[in-house]
Amino acid sequence: MPIYELAALGASLCFAVAGLLAVEPSRALGAIHFNRIRMLVISILLLTVSLLSGGINTLSMDVFPVLAISGLVGIFLGDTFLFAGLRRVGPRRDAVMVAFNAPLTVIAGILFLDEALSFLVFLGCVLVTSGVMIAVAYGRRSSTSSHWEAVHGPLPLGLLFGFVAAAGQAGGGILLSRPLMEQGVDPIAGSAVRVAIAALALFMIYG
Repeated sequence: MPIYELAALGASLCFAVAGLLAVEPSRALGAIHFNRIRMLVISILLLTVSLLSGGINTLSMDVFPVLAISGLVGIFLGDTFLFAGLRRVGPRRDAVMVAFNAPLTVIAGILFLDEALSFLVFLGCVLVTSGVMIAVAYGRRSSTSSHWEAVHGPLPLGLLFGFVAAAGQAGGGILLSRPLMEQGVDPIAGSAVRVAIAALALFMIYG
C-alpha cells in the first residue's frame, strides 16, 4: 500500500481515538475552552517540530494570508463546531456528520479546483462515506447503553454542529491549504501556522 494511503489511514485512526478521548473533557470544560487549550498545545508541538526539521524555512510572507484563512475556517470554526457537536451528541453521532467532509471535499474540488475525478474514484468516495455512516449510525446494539450515547441539548442542533464542522474542515483544511502544499510549503510548518492562528483567535474572542 502506498505511503500516502497509509498516512491517510493513520490520520483516520488518530481522529477516531481523539474523538473518544475528547468526550469527557469537552463536556466538562465546554467546547471552546477545551479547543483552545488543545490548539495551544498542538501549535507549540508543531512549531517545535517544524523548527527542528527546517520546514519553517519553506514559509514566506505571501502564504500567510491563505494559511490564516485556512486556520480560521478549518480549525477555528471547524474544530470548535466539531467539539460542540461532540459534547452534545457523543462521538458516534458526531462522526456520522463529520463523515460528510469526504463528499464535500470531492464536490468542492470539482467546483473550485477544476479537478476531474474518474467514475471509479467518485464511486469509491461514495461507498466509503456511505459505509462509514451506516456503520456508525446503526452499529450500536439497542441493549447497549453508554454515557457516550447520551444527548445533551437538542439533537438536531448537535447534528448541525457536526455538519458545519465537516464543511469547515473540507473548505479550510483541504481546499485552501492544499494548493500551498503543492507549491512546496512544508505540511507541518503550514499546519503549525494554521493551528497557531486558530489558537490566537480562540483566545482573543473567548478570552
